[in-house]
Amino acid sequence: MNKSNLSQPRKAKSTNGRKSQQGYTLISVLVLLTIVLVMANSMINMSESTQKVSSASIQRDRVFQSIDSALAVGENYVKKLSIDRVFSDTSASEGLFSQGSRPDRWWKDTVSDGERLVDTGLILGVSSPPVFASEQIGNYISDGGTGIVNLGTGSGDYGRLSNGSREVVLYSIEAYGKGSNDDIQAAAESTLALTR
Repeated sequence: MNKSNLSQPRKAKSTNGRKSQQGYTLISVLVLLTIVLVMANSMINMSESTQKVSSASIQRDRVFQSIDSALAVGENYVKKLSIDRVFSDTSASEGLFSQGSRPDRWWKDTVSDGERLVDTGLILGVSSPPVFASEQIGNYISDGGTGIVNLGTGSGDYGRLSNGSREVVLYSIEAYGKGSNDDIQAAAESTLALTR
């Protein structure tokens, strides 16, 4: 045995396979980390878009509930006007437009006599209270149940009755409202028939 070999410390032999394996491990970890980050980012984006869709749906529900309430309030308002025998006219000075006199998209104009605000205590979660406008759209006189024999329009025929007949007065009620922000808006219309 050679003494010179024994006195010197042994050096560990390195293999090229182990060094190359450590490089592949690093690359594999980086690829996996990139995939996980991409998946997390897409999940966050999906969550944000779901939240936006949900928020818009809630806003649409709020605005439709508010204008539905405004239509109900408007129908009750018209019933009261009918009981009080208020006549319609072109300017809606008493709160009721005559046939054809309510402007299209009246809610975009300045406030008119015919526009009515719904009490803010009735509608929650909206930026401004909904409004409605009512219009008399016609009178029908029935001949006692066998059919309509006379069709009158406008305020000239309002309140006319004949023997054995029944008067049917038709009204159109339009409502307009906004959600909790001004971006979501809607309008709706209902028709009301009152008989005497």
